[in-house]
Amino acid sequence: MTRRGLVAPQTLCPTTMSSPFAAKLGTNYCPRDAEVTEIKALLVEPTFRWKSLNNEIADMQRIIDKLAEERDALGAYIEAHKALISPLRRMPLDIIQEIFSACIPTHRNCVMSSKEPPVLLGRICSAWRTISLSTPHLWSKLHIIEPTAARDGMTSAFQEKVSQRLETMKAWLGRSGQCALSISFQCALQSHSADNIPPPENIFMQAIVSFASRWEDIEFTVSPSVLAPASQLTEADIPKLKSLRIYHMYERTPRAIQWESLGLLGASALSHVAITTNRFNVLALPLHWIQLRSISISETWNGETSVPPTTSETVLQLLSQCPELRSCRFWIQDDPENHSRAPIHVIEHPLLETFEIECGGDVPSVIHHLFSSLSLPGLRHLKIRGYCDSGTTLSQSPFPIFPATLDTFDINIEAFPRPSLGEVFRGLPDTLRTVRIQDLPPHHSPVDLRADTLTFLPPGLQELEIRVCSSFSDEQLLRFMQSRMTGGASRTLRRLHVAFSRQIEYDILPELRQFMEEGVRVELTYPPHQKMTNFSPWIGLDMDDRPEDS
Repeated sequence: MTRRGLVAPQTLCPTTMSSPFAAKLGTNYCPRDAEVTEIKALLVEPTFRWKSLNNEIADMQRIIDKLAEERDALGAYIEAHKALISPLRRMPLDIIQEIFSACIPTHRNCVMSSKEPPVLLGRICSAWRTISLSTPHLWSKLHIIEPTAARDGMTSAFQEKVSQRLETMKAWLGRSGQCALSISFQCALQSHSADNIPPPENIFMQAIVSFASRWEDIEFTVSPSVLAPASQLTEADIPKLKSLRIYHMYERTPRAIQWESLGLLGASALSHVAITTNRFNVLALPLHWIQLRSISISETWNGETSVPPTTSETVLQLLSQCPELRSCRFWIQDDPENHSRAPIHVIEHPLLETFEIECGGDVPSVIHHLFSSLSLPGLRHLKIRGYCDSGTTLSQSPFPIFPATLDTFDINIEAFPRPSLGEVFRGLPDTLRTVRIQDLPPHHSPVDLRADTLTFLPPGLQELEIRVCSSFSDEQLLRFMQSRMTGGASRTLRRLHVAFSRQIEYDILPELRQFMEEGVRVELTYPPHQKMTNFSPWIGLDMDDRPEDS
């Protein structure tokens, strides 16, 4: 038959060809001289046909290549014209800008990297680069890290890196137009050998301060001397500042910061404050207390400063001055003898939702004093950290009754005396939905968290999380779950997460399968198994040469 003017060739198929040597093919048989001549004669016609087929295939391949070339040219022509009418090309500028905005991280500031927006957006095409550079709010968030100097000090490579990062920072913030700025800056604690060159952190801080009029959300992780340029700002210099977080890094000879007159804290719009230091009197800070919505004061009193620690009385006085407060966190150092007297009056604070307390002393006494003096009808999240002396009992400081609105309770077990943990859990309101417990390895803690203590948790509990758990066995945890999930009305648990600090003893997941099928999410984690390599024959060799199972 014919097709496109080509005549179908007669085929010479090996399967239809007979050979007198068929029985010898594929074996180690060595032919005699006469047989060699016969085989050569036998292959004349097949060899000719094989060459003919190769030539025909080459001719057809040239035809296919030409057709493929024509097809590719047409495809490129079509795609190029389709690109002109693509929906994205015709999308309005404001919608593209909204899409770009949705790409920006929301939980942190942007970093100076081409691997994420907004820099990445400008590397797709020239049009997107133009759009990204002309959209100011894309450049209104920035995380700045000061380069760390090498041990040999201010090398030329280090100075070049500092200069490059400084210029990038200025260009970035310069693109933000008049947008309010969110900036986080972390300096590197280092010494510089050249006295006539300003430390790089001061250069960065000075540049950041030049944008102070547009600060809105600021976070500094710096040594006190680095904060000096910012400490000169006044309330008028920072009209937009709403959130300020200052985390101090250790400095051998710290520069004294006059916190009580620090202009940053007096910003008229400031409503969120977090400070980590031990060099001020909290109540003397120039904050607009009446407008604060969150405050975190973490100060460690180590006896090296004459400033008194923050006490529970200080916290009570502060809360009375902050009627709009929704969230607070304090480090409290108390003298238990001051708790003997009953509170003169109870402070009403209906808006406070999150209360985090860190205690350097008798935790039950501090907690009892605070909650006996406070009325917190809107409290939903309570976190307590601290250490309780072994001789303390709750009978000396009875635990208060928490608000019925409490939803989350987060503690470390060292905060309370061991025999009284059950009493603490029993005093939690039935509305409680989440409990998080921080356990400790047995060689670190004199307190243990018995599995039967967990039975005192509220019946409506939905989520239980235990971190660094070492106080009870896998089987004890299994018995707790079985008792909790067979209690009829109390079968409310929806998530169990236990991170053990020891190796697995008994796999309880198969016996928990029935509860998991009912919708309970069970997460049990154990530390990775440490293989014994003391007798490995690869000791002393490059680790890359060792097999995985050595």
